[in-house]
Formats: sequence, structure tokens, C-alpha cells
Amino acid sequence: MNEQQLKNYIDQNRIEWHRYGNEVLVMPTFEQLAEFCKFIKVFSFDDGINSMLKDGYIVFGMREICEYYGIEIDNVFIGEDWE
Repeated sequence: MNEQQLKNYIDQNRIEWHRYGNEVLVMPTFEQLAEFCKFIKVFSFDDGINSMLKDGYIVFGMREICEYYGIEIDNVFIGEDWE
């Protein structure tokens, strides 16, 4: 996965996201979650990812995932401050 592939996936699937401080929080719905996990398939979830379960969606940070793939997070997630 590269920057453009991630940006296209987020945009095309209308996955909600917001910047929160130095992190980008993505909010896939339950319906989007399985496909999103397949998309980031190489990333190791062995240690888990901190997440928060909300009503109809899950929230987790993208910084660690982007670092794993060598993706500059600021090139994918532009704008959308949420503090």
C-alpha cells in the first residue's frame, strides 16, 4: 500500500476521519471494517491497535499503520482538524 492507494481507498469508501493532535483518527462503520482490515492486510495486529467502539463505528489511529508502510500521513489526510 502506498500514499495514493490509501488516499483513494479512504475517499472512494467515504471513510470518516479527523485529525486529533498529532494523530489521524479513522472511523470505519461496522460494515466497512472487515474490508478495511483486508486493505491494510500486511500490517501486523499481533500487538493490537488501540481503538474505541462507538455507536455504529470503531475509531482508531492511523499514524502507526502509516509509519509501518512508510506513508507520510500528512500527504494522505489533509485538513479536517478536530480538537
